Amino acid sequence: EQSSEALKSKRLAELHSRLQFRFKAGEAQVKVPGSIYSECNILGEEAVRQVLLDFIAEHKIPDPDEAAITQLIEDNQSHFHFLTIRTFDTVELNHRGAQIHIRKSEDLMEAEALIFHGRNGARLQEVFNVLQAAGIVKGIRKKSIEKVLRSRHCGFFEIAKGCPAIDDRPGDIEKYFHEDEHKEFAKMMEALTIDTRSVKDINIADRNQLLMTIGDIVPGSDGYSIDGAVLRKKVLVEASAGLRMGKNVYASDDGKQVFSKQSGHIVWKADEGLIDVEPLYIVEGNVDFSEGNIIGFVGKVMIKGDVKPKFSVIAEGDIEIHGKIEDAIVRSTTGNIRVAGGIVNNSGGHVEAKE
Repeated sequence: EQSSEALKSKRLAELHSRLQFRFKAGEAQVKVPGSIYSECNILGEEAVRQVLLDFIAEHKIPDPDEAAITQLIEDNQSHFHFLTIRTFDTVELNHRGAQIHIRKSEDLMEAEALIFHGRNGARLQEVFNVLQAAGIVKGIRKKSIEKVLRSRHCGFFEIAKGCPAIDDRPGDIEKYFHEDEHKEFAKMMEALTIDTRSVKDINIADRNQLLMTIGDIVPGSDGYSIDGAVLRKKVLVEASAGLRMGKNVYASDDGKQVFSKQSGHIVWKADEGLIDVEPLYIVEGNVDFSEGNIIGFVGKVMIKGDVKPKFSVIAEGDIEIHGKIEDAIVRSTTGNIRVAGGIVNNSGGHVEAKE
């Protein structure tokens, strides 16, 4: 057994299917079935009004006459003939009764048209003449117009469309380092042995090391609006225009290669297009399974958490640990080690600095 809401939806759908629509002599017209008055009593006037509005919107009629819609619902005499819900401003195509209504978008990138063919229709050149008088000279859809004229179709169709400008695009970047340094936690936890404490794949650069190459600029093209105005593309002069270079990197003379000025940690922020090399490597939390061992970094390492048991931190520069060292290996080959939280060494830990 159907619910009352389901039955109501079914009756509204049936009402929708019985509505009739037509374009005639510069007007949009609707005819409703004689039962609409009783449908209002059963389904409610607002529900029936919404069905009418949806039906009109399907035919792309903006701003229908509210008084006409009310008349369609409430006036019994309006239930047996077509009633005008919108009158369009039209331009004569010829002296044979053909007319056209044109609406242009505010940005002049597209135009739609509605042709009232009359008894003898219109010719393609007659449509072109009206378009030119309306200031529409580019992007005219000739095939669409011919199809409408041939079929005598009466409905809105796209009669002209502009072309947006396509800006020049920076060259493609080829990187000579791993874009994502972070290890997958699940892989590191496959087995709880020291072998799973993998060395984190830190991007380390030597001085004057090639970090990336940049391809040629990908050229765009100018566009146009339907009134013939040229829409200029954004012109790029350098292939690296979309790239931000930090203070510790430099570009080749032709701008197509990026090198490191010094040894350190390669920093690549893809969302900002930023490339740099920092002499400092920062661990925001602990050195644990989520971070992995840190071995071989050439600069300074700062760890804001702890170094957990059985993990290793080995670097050339200073090592600064804000937490504690818990039975771990920490070694600086040329610098100092500073530990704020103390050292816990029960079995396998080792801490070693040059000084």
